[in-house]
Amino acid sequence: AGSEALETLDHFHRRRRLLVSHGTYCDEFGKRCTWAEDYPVEVKRRGAFRQHPWVASHPRTFRYGLFRQLAKDRRLGAQIQRYRCATDLALFLPILELAGERSAFCADTTYVYNTRAGQVMEPERRRQQRRSEGQIRQLPALAPLPPATAEALL
Repeated sequence: AGSEALETLDHFHRRRRLLVSHGTYCDEFGKRCTWAEDYPVEVKRRGAFRQHPWVASHPRTFRYGLFRQLAKDRRLGAQIQRYRCATDLALFLPILELAGERSAFCADTTYVYNTRAGQVMEPERRRQQRRSEGQIRQLPALAPLPPATAEALL
């Protein structure tokens, strides 16, 4: 099942020449996540991911070259490390911004979330997560990669 998911994502990325994808998942009983969706084209074009509700669900996949682009900016690492909650948002928002229109939602279920093993988030941790999200969304957005740079990462 794991190799099938990887093949699905690889084909999805190659066919659409993507740098980033996010998808949908189901729980161990087969109930599918219902809130995951693609970002509107205008959000991608303008790089306005920070102003749009978070819809980048599991699995989140991206080209390693995007991460290397982010690693060049030492400020980002320091920013991510200061959050105890919402670190996925702190990392993935800049990745989405760099990818811009080369990001997409994969509607195929490629991830199974084991709800029995999941953490129950305590109220204080949930509040901390919301505070972190607000701070992360206030950080300056990154510009999408120039087309030639993005193409070289494929």
